[in-house]
Amino acid sequence: MKGLALLLLALAAPLQAAPPLQVAVDPRTELLTTVQLLSSEVALTPYPSPYLYELYRYFFPFRQHRAVQLLHSLMSQRPWPDLYHYLVLCLSNPPELAWQLPPAGTAEQDLLGGQVMEDWVGALRDFADQSQFERFFAQQTPFYYHLIEQVDKKLKGEDLLGPLEEYYGMELREYHLVLSPLLHRGGFGPRLPIGEGEYLGYSIVGPDGMTGNMPTYSLHHLRELVWHEFGHSFVNPLTAGRHDQLQTTLHRFVPLAARMEKTGYPTWKSCVNEHLIRAITARLLHRVVGDEAGAKAVQEEVSRGFVYVPALCRRLEEYETKRAAYPNLAAFLPQLLAVFDEEPGKN
Repeated sequence: MKGLALLLLALAAPLQAAPPLQVAVDPRTELLTTVQLLSSEVALTPYPSPYLYELYRYFFPFRQHRAVQLLHSLMSQRPWPDLYHYLVLCLSNPPELAWQLPPAGTAEQDLLGGQVMEDWVGALRDFADQSQFERFFAQQTPFYYHLIEQVDKKLKGEDLLGPLEEYYGMELREYHLVLSPLLHRGGFGPRLPIGEGEYLGYSIVGPDGMTGNMPTYSLHHLRELVWHEFGHSFVNPLTAGRHDQLQTTLHRFVPLAARMEKTGYPTWKSCVNEHLIRAITARLLHRVVGDEAGAKAVQEEVSRGFVYVPALCRRLEEYETKRAAYPNLAAFLPQLLAVFDEEPGKN
């Protein structure tokens, strides 16, 4: 365990100042995606890297392990990968996987109750122990270093957190960018409580390409996903307190439901959150990169079915010009949610 802790310390590379963006490969995420790969229940990376083959060859003898079978069963009932990523980050590093933070909110309920959650974590511990996951992770050190080094170079001189915090008028205690080479091109954005009003934010991202045998992360991909996934740490808690206002527009979900469910957003609240975050990310691209990048992002979101993004972006332009009246997004949220009273495309 000591060796793994030292490896993690070496893999974490602060790239920016106050608060730094911590970039690392996290063994908890790699353990989870390994079990997901063996369970065949989650769409993972489309890039067939040597790392993928080495991992599958190493862990193939454990494909019938209870952790794999249990995850297969759980995902058929609760097919929300972000929930499982959140829960593993509440644990210490493998193989111990001891609870460091209690799961907050509805995590236990979402995972079919506390006992089922404990059974799943217990199975993960046994999988990590029996497979000697720590040994495999240590063997991959050169590969992980290479991933972090390429991202370090891409982000050198880039300020991603400043524009993010300024736009939301909010901040987190720490920001962790987790490179997960087994993930699809998207990501996840869990937020973990560490004290009264203080949180750790995570942006867990998969690669968006390959060069030779190495998965790669483009600067555009990193910008979008860092802003998007950390955006969940700000937006999700705000909308959670607006249940009644969301209920008044629930009928707007009907024409969107089938497509949203296919892309992992089975509820109106999750659909609203995605619309808000995608619109804000488009505005950040507009402000930081330029008009063309912002307009392209809006078009792409509409093509993906997020039809309220153009109207939300227009409403956000009002927010941008009236920051004295609206010092943070929380203050402007009612005006944003009012957009869903309107038909898509109307101002």
